[in-house]
Amino acid sequence: MTRLLTSTLAAAAIAMTGFTAAQAGSSTPTLSRSVDPGVASVIRGPVINMKISFTCAVNGTPVEFPNDIMIVNPHAFATDAGVKVAWATQNNAFSGVLTLPTLQPGQMHFVSNALPGGLPAGTPCSAQQI
Repeated sequence: MTRLLTSTLAAAAIAMTGFTAAQAGSSTPTLSRSVDPGVASVIRGPVINMKISFTCAVNGTPVEFPNDIMIVNPHAFATDAGVKVAWATQNNAFSGVLTLPTLQPGQMHFVSNALPGGLPAGTPCSAQQI
């Protein structure tokens, strides 16, 4: 596996710099005329924007029909402080946007008075980074 990776990386380096296959095996490779030796080429891949989902549920006080929500980081990585999250209860009856603090894996963030009440404790809600 290491040999395959090494040869693949070497082939990519050769392709990027303009070396010919014969020059790659040589102890003194030279650049082809099509590549300016004073300019480095950078190949950039696609930019991937991931949106983080969180676990969300109605929780808090009063116990039966609380007016609070709890957002939990269910991932194996910590989230940065300042992540903006849009949350909504089932059927979008209630929703909002908030900014989270740093959340470690499994850590929760309690949002007081997010709801006017009326939903049973444990009612799931959705929470997604925006």
